[in-house]
Amino acid sequence: MEKIEFKMPRYQELPDVGLYLEQTVKYINRCIEPLHLSITASMLSNYVKQGYVARPIKKQYYADQIARLIFIAIVKQTLSMQNIADLFQLQRKTYDAPTAHYLSELLL
Repeated sequence: MEKIEFKMPRYQELPDVGLYLEQTVKYINRCIEPLHLSITASMLSNYVKQGYVARPIKKQYYADQIARLIFIAIVKQTLSMQNIADLFQLQRKTYDAPTAHYLSELLL
């Protein structure tokens, strides 16, 4: 079996400027391509409509939204969207996104 070289972008490495829908899709697909996964604009829009990801601000997506979308794209291979929504709810009750990412890096 071929070894996959994969590095998840750190929270502070995510774009700090807003990305439009197509730019967001391209960025996420570059991040998850080594895992042979992809996301489409319609999938991303559906996640927003379902409330899994916050609505874009002036049609632009920022680090928190991008981090959630990368997480969804990867873990939806093994978890249901309801399980993922439950995890997001638990995370929101515990820490804001930057703090959660910071703490996860301390554990690595």
